[in-house]
Amino acid sequence: MSHFVPRCISTEKSPFFYLISSLTIRIRNEIVNNFRKVLHEVGCISIIVGESGIDMFYGQRELVIDDKSRVVLPSLYRDQFTGGKCFLTLGMDSCIQIYPKEVFEEKAKEIMQLNDFSREAREIKRTYLGNTFEIQIDSHNRILLPKTLSNKVSIDQKVMIVGVYDHLEMWDYSLYLQKEKEAEAAYEQNAQALLGKKE
Repeated sequence: MSHFVPRCISTEKSPFFYLISSLTIRIRNEIVNNFRKVLHEVGCISIIVGESGIDMFYGQRELVIDDKSRVVLPSLYRDQFTGGKCFLTLGMDSCIQIYPKEVFEEKAKEIMQLNDFSREAREIKRTYLGNTFEIQIDSHNRILLPKTLSNKVSIDQKVMIVGVYDHLEMWDYSLYLQKEKEAEAAYEQNAQALLGKKE
């Protein structure tokens, strides 16, 4: 008794099969590449929103500045800075702020919208942009700290890198420990005042 075997079923892999397999792999890889890696090392995680990622920095890391005023960023930070560049600017509370290009541009646009007829606005623009430096991240994941900034915030050889959502802060190590102690002592009170429900 003969058995009917549909012609569309074959034990041999046709060129069409390999084409579909190749396209499937390419599509899968494209999807994977469009999503940022979730970084489990303390320092950085990527939140996917729509078609693009929002880089969120968190945690803290002790680092040492070398004799040439360079500091090595943790390796997992580098992917967050497009084009291997970052922007360093004078931050609040005696720290240096480190921004990815896209985030810095948004901050700069916000500041530039301030009214030039206001003395305070002109001073903010002058201070912010006048103390901003575009820095190349080298092949060893190092950034060069401008003397202008490091002198203004009195950074010594040992520093602390702190993630603050969309940017990093670089602190003199001893100063940061002091500020951290003060902030943690007031943490509950500040959280209640800013985030707590009003009666």
